[in-house]
Amino acid sequence: FSPGNAGVLNDLGNVLKDSQQFEEARDIYSQAIAIDPEDAKANYNLAMAHMTDGDLLEGFKGFEWRWKVAGMVENRDFPGEEWNGEPLDGRTILIHAEQGLGDSIQFCRYLPLLVASGAKVVFECQPALVDLVSNMGENITVFAHGETPPPYDLIHAPLLSLPRLLGTTLQTVPADHPYLQADATLSAGWEGRLSQY
Repeated sequence: FSPGNAGVLNDLGNVLKDSQQFEEARDIYSQAIAIDPEDAKANYNLAMAHMTDGDLLEGFKGFEWRWKVAGMVENRDFPGEEWNGEPLDGRTILIHAEQGLGDSIQFCRYLPLLVASGAKVVFECQPALVDLVSNMGENITVFAHGETPPPYDLIHAPLLSLPRLLGTTLQTVPADHPYLQADATLSAGWEGRLSQY
């Protein structure tokens, strides 16, 4: 064991986190960060330990370190300013998916919250999800990654930053009602096909 080595401490923190010893893991990650405050992996792992232990506010705050972990997320360059959580007051914001299909399905639940706050949303997602996500409701326009974005008010945010920007806690994770619905025509078609078996 090398207590002065941030990388070794980070690895030890991972073992503790994976063993659900979250308090101990956070302490070890903090030691690694004290040695190297810009250690992206240690900061990211500390965030994941907070999140896994239920402290979503602190976890999503630290989750922004994902942008500095090599190879984790593709940095995108959209025209305009990145949203910092200020009132949108009828503006149209571009939200873009940034990781896998599962993350996009999980976190698009935040788009209706933006609409409820008075915003209009333009959402860029993976092509495979366009049909599913397009039925989320009024004031949410969906387009596929690689297409030209519809007009928006030069303000944008990554999808997985929305929980932080909206101050999510365990009690406020959007879960009031289903937020995704299958296309009725496609459902009817599959119902007819499957009823033959």
